[in-house]
Amino acid sequence: MDAMNIATAGVAGKVERRIASDRYLAQLDAMQTQAKRLGYYFTQGTRSSPIPAVLTEVLTEAVVQAPRRASGSPAVASSSEEIIAALSDMGIRLRATRSAAALIEGETARRRAARRRQLRTAAGRNRTDGAASIPRIGLPAILNEDMSEPGAEVEGTDVKS
Repeated sequence: MDAMNIATAGVAGKVERRIASDRYLAQLDAMQTQAKRLGYYFTQGTRSSPIPAVLTEVLTEAVVQAPRRASGSPAVASSSEEIIAALSDMGIRLRATRSAAALIEGETARRRAARRRQLRTAAGRNRTDGAASIPRIGLPAILNEDMSEPGAEVEGTDVKS
């Protein structure tokens, strides 16, 4: 067998198409799975359903995560809006099932609850982290510039944690 030069435009084009094809396949599969989970499906036609903000958010997360799952490493991901626009140009539309409204409402409530938990956790962590990081020094040392030693304490004014 003869050695082959792979550093050519022809080989590069084939490699690029193969990688792009695999990436888009993973993204389309992830979008379809999440759309179905929320009561939406893709169909050939002229009519489409309105796309709620939470569905856009879920589809965007699916598109971003898909290349990582497919290859095990981050890859450049298209936006869900770009993919939906490309599908629309091909006559493929996103349609809602009868259960979509209830599923979207449930997903919205689930995400709100998750955000509240994150905020409570972050607030609790900040209170704990902040209190733990404040040095124990006397109050007069902070308020009175006339004290001869920084950190000198006056009896009964020590800040307790």
